[in-house]
Amino acid sequence: MTATKTFQPNFTATELIEPSHLADFCNRFELALVNLSDIEPISQEIDGIQKLVGARVGNDAFYVSPRFLKSLMTLFGFMENIFRYFSPEELFGRIIQRHDNQTIQVCFDQKEKVVLAATKHDQTNFPLAKVIEAVQQQSDRLIGLKYHPKSGLLATSLVQPNQWQIKSDSEYRGWMRFTTPVDSWGDSKIVLGSIRKVCENGAVVTKDIYSSKVILERQHGTHLRHLLETFRNDRAFAAMERRLEDARRIQISAAEYLRACQLFAMYGGEYAQQIVERVEEFAGYPEQYYQCDSFEKIQPVRRRDLPVELSLLNLLNMISEVMTHHQQEDNFELERFYTTLMAHTTDLEGIYSIDQPVRELFFSDLAQGA
Repeated sequence: MTATKTFQPNFTATELIEPSHLADFCNRFELALVNLSDIEPISQEIDGIQKLVGARVGNDAFYVSPRFLKSLMTLFGFMENIFRYFSPEELFGRIIQRHDNQTIQVCFDQKEKVVLAATKHDQTNFPLAKVIEAVQQQSDRLIGLKYHPKSGLLATSLVQPNQWQIKSDSEYRGWMRFTTPVDSWGDSKIVLGSIRKVCENGAVVTKDIYSSKVILERQHGTHLRHLLETFRNDRAFAAMERRLEDARRIQISAAEYLRACQLFAMYGGEYAQQIVERVEEFAGYPEQYYQCDSFEKIQPVRRRDLPVELSLLNLLNMISEVMTHHQQEDNFELERFYTTLMAHTTDLEGIYSIDQPVRELFFSDLAQGA
């Protein structure tokens, strides 16, 4: 079947879930066993190629999410460029023929009319209803619920009792986030990180540091409830505190400085240029100091050996403030860079030391972004 509409739902926009709406959120997702022959592909010509944009199952038509297509690629071993040679109808016909009309498990978002991931019929994960039940029992610790359609993850953020303060810097508190795929494709994980107070107006920023896979023991949810209630890792939070204390005296390299400026330019939104200029100013205009137009013109291996007059703690705080005040929707690279700086040895660590005062607000005079 060929589609005539060009509209598609937003598969990347994060949804904030109110705790009181958790039951409705749970009810919108339906896991069903489906024979391949019961899925009628809906195609549309895009740039001269017939693309899979929807699927009809029974009497209902659904938009096809990127997760559905990627999960099919994983299950049946084909690449997306196959549509250069075969239409979606031909592809499904060949899969049905080769796999004897296999039964698969498919997740449907009935609210948005989107088909999510397809998995093997015996694929198991934490049932979403049991996840919701466990989360509701942690209402006194709950600080955020988000659904990420791109990754299919429901992310539950819970505050931890660990607290500390870095001298002349900020207050910090530990947090834990439990993520689980609503469509059973992928792993459930527990992530530990920190909450940093960045402004006198109460604005905070959260950062992920450590992550571990959660093993499903039984599907009745008791194991998950106990895990969320009792999970503690004081050693991990102590390591975060020590890292931030040490970061006050760690000098960053030209390579790390350049990477930060590149990411600020990407994720700073309409204030990107002003943010980069502010970072250059606070770092003492390092490219002028080394008499080069840009660190990009210096060989990458050499950049790692050049010290910049900026402490690791100030760089981490700059990242925090950009993500809090000027955060864009998709900032995974900036998140990853922060985590790398926190969790791994930096270029000049143990070689150079710096004694630089901590600044609380680097961008206080710039209007706050979304």
